[in-house]
Amino acid sequence: AAPSAFDPFAGKWSGVLEYKDFQGGGMVKVPVRLEVKTTDASTANWYFNYDDFGKTVISDETHSWKPDGSKSGKYTVKTKGKLEVQEFSSKDFDALVKAGFGKAILLGSETEIGRKVEVRRTITFEKTKLMTLKETRGPGETFMFRNQSTYSRQ
Repeated sequence: AAPSAFDPFAGKWSGVLEYKDFQGGGMVKVPVRLEVKTTDASTANWYFNYDDFGKTVISDETHSWKPDGSKSGKYTVKTKGKLEVQEFSSKDFDALVKAGFGKAILLGSETEIGRKVEVRRTITFEKTKLMTLKETRGPGETFMFRNQSTYSRQ
């Protein structure tokens, strides 16, 4: 098979998702398992399995990376069962993939609690550790923590 942009991430991971609880206002941590399977040179399936206090929550995402030839490109996330497709631009994801480690920032937007917000997702990757940080901000605001997942390779 041809090499995939997601080869460095392929495999099984386990870790913790920490997120801001909009109702309670506090921080919540839940265990999560992740399996990344590459499907072609620019696409991979990311299967998440969360233990939300005894209730299993599954998220099936298709991640795509399309470099534009100038060291930047478009990163897309489609979640099974959701209409909204997340689209991000990144100037450093290609470098992370080529090096097999490092940090990449994805910039995009989404609807959060009924309003359009900017999204900054930071991916930090080492051979046996993966961390994703999601921050959002409304117009004229500063980026605020939304969630962070920290994984170890299985």
